[in-house]
Amino acid sequence: MQIGNPPKEHKFDLVSKDGKYIAECKCYTWTETGNIPDAKMAKCDQTILYLTHAPAKSRKLLVMKKDLRPSKEETLAKYYKRTHHHLIEDITIVEFDPKTQFLTEV
Repeated sequence: MQIGNPPKEHKFDLVSKDGKYIAECKCYTWTETGNIPDAKMAKCDQTILYLTHAPAKSRKLLVMKKDLRPSKEETLAKYYKRTHHHLIEDITIVEFDPKTQFLTEV
């Protein structure tokens, strides 16, 4: 898909045939010690940037694996949305729970 100005090709993880839905998927987890995975959060920022430049008519999704931080009872997707909400704009963050196979909007 062409994004940006001037346009440049970017391959998203999922794009519906009509271009109405665009998704990028991340299988990120908290660090082994339960800390914030800073480099992975930076990659999410990059993903948000690409989605921001996708066609405005599209429903844009950042799909993240559900990973609970035991010490705070917060998932990584919820943490990302809470701390990076100023970047998200018209992008929906969704969690995929591998145990239940369900998607849930954050």
